[in-house]
Amino acid sequence: MKILQRYRSRHGLGEERGQSLVETALVSPILLLLLLGIVDFGWFAYNYIELANAANAGVHYAAQNTATAADTPAIQAAMNSDAANMTSISPTVSMACTCSDGTAVTCTNYVACTVPARLIDTVTVTATKTVSPLVNWPGIPNSVTLHSSAVMQVEQ
Repeated sequence: MKILQRYRSRHGLGEERGQSLVETALVSPILLLLLLGIVDFGWFAYNYIELANAANAGVHYAAQNTATAADTPAIQAAMNSDAANMTSISPTVSMACTCSDGTAVTCTNYVACTVPARLIDTVTVTATKTVSPLVNWPGIPNSVTLHSSAVMQVEQ
């Protein structure tokens, strides 16, 4: 023990009390920023998953028949009931129609497919939501617009 004390005194090494406190003070802000970044990333991931589930609920409602596929307010209500924690989800609904033999037709002309081909209606619901981060980071936008789409064939 005396040898270690003599070595420290000869080479200018003093007491080490408080070293842990200084190291903690230096590392704590970095760890706090890392933690806040992880929480913010989780916030965006949660919102995207909720938005994807809402788009899925909207397309399931729309795919019941051609009447429900055209009922945008009811599709939005289905989306909002699925994502109760989110507000102001904007749906965009589009229909695409083809014949089973590959012939392209318009969705207003249901008799254009020749027998034995049948009409295939496909509905696409795109959900859009603007999300703000929990922490305003320098160099990162104050809001991000998330998009999620779901596609399904309409039952006939």
